[in-house]
Amino acid sequence: MDKKPNRGGPDAPEALMPEALTRELAHAYLVRRDYPAVLCRLAPDFSWVGTGVTELGFGLTELRAYFEQERQIYPGSFTLSDEWYHSMPMTKDVAVVLAKFTLTSDPETGLLVQAPLRFSLLWRLWQGRWLLVHLHNSVPYSEQGDCAFLNPAAAKANYAQLRRTAEQMAAKQVQEAKALDPLTGILNMEGFVAQARRVLGEHPGQNFVLLKFGVNRLRYVNQMYGYPMGDKLLKSIARRLAANCRAPEICGRMEKDTFAALMLFTDKEKMDERMRYLDSHLVDGKLRSTLHVPITFSSGLYLLPQGLQDGVKKVLDNALIALQSMPRKSMKSQYVYYTPEMSQLLFDRQQLLADAAGALQAGEFKLYIQPQVEIATGLPVAGEALVRWVKPDGTLLMPDSFIPLFEQSGFILEFDFYMLDLLCRHLRRWLDMGIALSPISINQSRRHLENEDYLEHFCSVVDRWDVPHRCIGFELTESAFIDFNQQVTDLARDLHRRGFQLSLDDFGTGYSSLNLLSMVSADVLKLDRSLIADYQNPRGQVVLRKVIEMARETQMAVICEGIETQEQLTLLQGLNCDMGQGFYFHRPMPAAEFETKVLRGETGPFPSTAPAE
Repeated sequence: MDKKPNRGGPDAPEALMPEALTRELAHAYLVRRDYPAVLCRLAPDFSWVGTGVTELGFGLTELRAYFEQERQIYPGSFTLSDEWYHSMPMTKDVAVVLAKFTLTSDPETGLLVQAPLRFSLLWRLWQGRWLLVHLHNSVPYSEQGDCAFLNPAAAKANYAQLRRTAEQMAAKQVQEAKALDPLTGILNMEGFVAQARRVLGEHPGQNFVLLKFGVNRLRYVNQMYGYPMGDKLLKSIARRLAANCRAPEICGRMEKDTFAALMLFTDKEKMDERMRYLDSHLVDGKLRSTLHVPITFSSGLYLLPQGLQDGVKKVLDNALIALQSMPRKSMKSQYVYYTPEMSQLLFDRQQLLADAAGALQAGEFKLYIQPQVEIATGLPVAGEALVRWVKPDGTLLMPDSFIPLFEQSGFILEFDFYMLDLLCRHLRRWLDMGIALSPISINQSRRHLENEDYLEHFCSVVDRWDVPHRCIGFELTESAFIDFNQQVTDLARDLHRRGFQLSLDDFGTGYSSLNLLSMVSADVLKLDRSLIADYQNPRGQVVLRKVIEMARETQMAVICEGIETQEQLTLLQGLNCDMGQGFYFHRPMPAAEFETKVLRGETGPFPSTAPAE
């Protein structure tokens, strides 16, 4: 084969790709007669110019009709000889390939053809794959020989047609640019919706699934490594997601850290395999090793009814409902299929949210406190402020059923200060009664950290009730440090300066636990219940012992949450843990009951049973 050397620059290996693809395409079309393989490499706006007088086509629909006619006329194959291919890169995303060869038909068909052919092919890099945009086919005119001649009338008509074609291509490029996400180069929201409608319309009998997923911990990457690294992560995900899509599948970036893909669907077992593959391959291996937190994904899937073309945005909404049904804080990738019950659950949650403002005014949110006891003596020494929503009919709603909704909607910002005011009101009453108070800790949403005046607002509420700052413990979760590293570090410093007790809550649930011990000067380390749950495991006991030792060496008291059995308590006594919290000691109780049982000393140490709520 007479093959000229590639003349590309530093990107020569990538520039050669369209050349190799051109040879593969020629053999698939002419030798193997594999039309599906050809269609998989064509852009949706593919156009071609053939040797016939009227052989000018646009789009895959016309091409499929052409293939069908061609198959009826000549069902045989060809052989190729004297092959020559030459690639000319235009830009990093566009390349032109010249090709020529001699085509010979199969003698057994009774149709003997031997003809030299020449092609020029325009390739474009689209969503990480090289696709053929335009093909021009010509046959050498044997009577011309080596002479050059020009038919002015024909040339003028050809130039006019070329100009019209160029204008059409330019207009299409403008429209395509509007449909692309500028950061990743794949489809944006509107582009994805338009392309999904086209794909579904062209494949009415095919089964598809709509995948919508979010990237967990992107904020952490941005905070710890900077936004350029976060953008690099998003580009890696987009590039590999596009490479995993096979025609006619499409993908796009909907917003920020959320992506979507319209994929062919066979059955759930094969889809499970594909989801596992995406989980392990969407992020480049080198990039994964650079980051100190595993990148995981939360995904919602919606199985589309056959023939659906309109309502793509509704389909996206259903996939989003499935996605939102899962906690985004998970340390592992997870996915779930949409069910109609999820829409009902969403409606119920929205109704709950709609009732929240009125419930706040009506005083339906009640202050509960769970005592924290000294491990050595069994006596209550502190407490954690919690909340219960008590409806007028007596229904008791636990925080897990409404706090996440408040977080998502932003209502949590108002709600947190309401609960702080309620706590301070009780603290002031107890102080006026002459009751000595140990710190009562309170949780506040990480969303406050986006407000520069947050700490001033917090202090103004406490000071309005003239409550000494030492009476309130401020709990900061480990995940808040991950998402708002610098803001939380600054807040921790200012809280100490103003006299509040500072606790690190949920310690042991994230990926930066040991870093926090060196970064933050806290008074109390609250160990997550997961560290004591597997107390019978010797390896788990070693981890627990070492964490308690490190906390002591950094001058922090240790509270272990989730204590439910005598065996767990015995282990913590042997490890010299300072305090404990859990159902073995006390369940969360209304503030009035906390006053009676704890502040007035009417409760004994280490109750073996706890009353149900």
